Parts: sequence; structure tokens; C-alpha cells
Amino acid sequence: MIEAIIFGFFAYFGTEIGEYAHEKYDQIQECIETKCYNENNISPEGEIHIVDEDKKEMSTTELGDNNG
Repeated sequence: MIEAIIFGFFAYFGTEIGEYAHEKYDQIQECIETKCYNENNISPEGEIHIVDEDKKEMSTTELGDNNG
């Protein structure tokens, strides 16, 4: 029984972290598109590193046309 409660907590916590990372990614992507692509008419390139409050890297995304 206690294992189910612990598993449920970790499942919920993992979902919250995923939603937070997704929201931050959307904010960063919108900022990059607005400032870089629309103003300068160029495609953004480089990497986005999403970190949490403890500076632990949660996600890395490569930008640009050659990220395949």
C-alpha cells in the first residue's frame, strides 16, 4: 500500500516537472522567434538549456535548420 502512494507521488511530481519544462520551453521559443527571427529575419541557431532553481539541467534543445 505504501509503495502505491510513493509511486503516485513520484508520478505526480514527474508530471509537474514536465509541465514546467514545457511552459519554459514555449516562453523561450516565443522570445527567440520574436526577437531573433521576426526582427532580424534570420533563423535562430544554437542551444537552449533549461535548468531548474538548483542550476540542474533539465533539458537541452538545439535550434536551427541543421539540427536533424
